[in-house]
Amino acid sequence: MKLFRFFAIGLLLVLTISLRPVIADADSVSWTSEYYRAYANSADISIDEDTGPPFPVEAFSRCCTSGGHDSWAEADITTSAMHAAGSAITSLSYTNLPTNAIAEFDGYYTADNPYFLFSYSYSTFLIGSEPEINSVFSLEVIDMTTSSPLLSQIFQDGSAVISIPTVVGHDINVHMVLDVNVDPYANYMQLYSDVDYSMSTVVPEPISSILFVTGGTLLAGTAFLQKKEIYLTTK
Repeated sequence: MKLFRFFAIGLLLVLTISLRPVIADADSVSWTSEYYRAYANSADISIDEDTGPPFPVEAFSRCCTSGGHDSWAEADITTSAMHAAGSAITSLSYTNLPTNAIAEFDGYYTADNPYFLFSYSYSTFLIGSEPEINSVFSLEVIDMTTSSPLLSQIFQDGSAVISIPTVVGHDINVHMVLDVNVDPYANYMQLYSDVDYSMSTVVPEPISSILFVTGGTLLAGTAFLQKKEIYLTTK
């Protein structure tokens, strides 16, 4: 009975491991076009913008010092990280416009694998607690061949890996934005947002290998138990 229990537990572990979605190969995305943009706007008085590649793509603006504080905005983006931050003051009447920082990516590729894999780690740091401050990190994936949305999502702080099915041969558009807004009506505040990310295309593990491992385990375990039962019976 103990042997049977050990066998059942072992089989359950094998099934759990072998039936997980397993990635056999992960390839970097072969972009047919890619566009990176950093935008910084301090109260519509100081505005900066940069696009790429080449890298780094970064923008910075500053205006309106008052009471030892500045209204400023900054943004930058690379192929693996994006950052957007800003602060705003309210003591000067002509600065009653929000500070805005944007890091943005837009790319196109032709699907050569059946999945698009997106992984990210997103964090924010806030000085202040007013609702007029917000950071939005979003991703949109569209099948341009059929004009079909594959994903449209706004993320919360944290990290995850997302697998998105695609049709091999179809043209895919990926649009990612990190948008930070700080409203000066909320007094002096600061907000920092950072994202580390990666994008790749993947091929899932062939189901035949999963069935082979599972079937082999069943046969071997059954034969072992039968031999053990014969041994115990004849002893």
